[in-house]
Amino acid sequence: METPLFFRNKSCNLFGVLHSPDDHQKPLFGKKLGFVFCHPFAEEKLIAHRVMVNLARRLTGEGIYCLRFDYMGHGDSDADFEDSTIETRLSDIHCAVEYLKNRYQVERIGLLGVRLGATLAALVCGSIPVINALVLISPIVKGKPYIEQCLRSNLTTQMAIFRKIVKDREQLVRDLMAGEKVNIDGYLLTRTLYQQIEAINLLDGSSMLPQNVMLIQVSKNEKQEIEGDMMKLYQTYKILNGQTELLNLKEDHFWKDTKIYIPRVRNIEEALVKWIHKVCLL
Repeated sequence: METPLFFRNKSCNLFGVLHSPDDHQKPLFGKKLGFVFCHPFAEEKLIAHRVMVNLARRLTGEGIYCLRFDYMGHGDSDADFEDSTIETRLSDIHCAVEYLKNRYQVERIGLLGVRLGATLAALVCGSIPVINALVLISPIVKGKPYIEQCLRSNLTTQMAIFRKIVKDREQLVRDLMAGEKVNIDGYLLTRTLYQQIEAINLLDGSSMLPQNVMLIQVSKNEKQEIEGDMMKLYQTYKILNGQTELLNLKEDHFWKDTKIYIPRVRNIEEALVKWIHKVCLL
């Protein structure tokens, strides 16, 4: 069953959809298990939407509750995108967890995030004691190169409209520092959000992790070696939590605007279900 709903974070109404198992399904491990989904940033959220829906449906078929929701300023939730910050997003995740726990009596809850949503899940989980599992799919480990990549999309837009670069990346950053908003694929980026994303570094070792952690690198080649920041993140998390698992799974980068319609990521779905049955919340 899929139920559209609203829940509140202070004065803001947040829109969500609850995927709940059929009444005849018995809870896994004898207790209600649920995941709160943390969606990617800006345009990546829209592109990844169908994959997130089908992933929630796959988990619900296993008897797991899934809550997908829009952060403040996103989708059908209240406020404007430029009003949102990293803090508002983390607060929204808090409220989503509490809503799932209290409204539907879900006893054990995990966070599942994609890209910047995975980063937010990693940042917030230590401050939510009820989190039992953390699934990070291609997380943004360091914010600086990511937000610079976002700014490059503005340059692409300039080329499409003006057939030249009117403002280069350095000028865009100066505009942000002066308090102006910069358009990123139709989303207005503020100085505050730019600086907050730029400062993110999951390798600082400050995260508090739940008992069960799964890192997934999405690669077009399943034999590709895991290296760089993803491997460093795994090594950092392994020190903090010896049960952290790392997988390299062959899938298209479903959060990118490709010419291929990608409704499902079956390798991720199957690996996640297998992991949940093997280690999660036992």
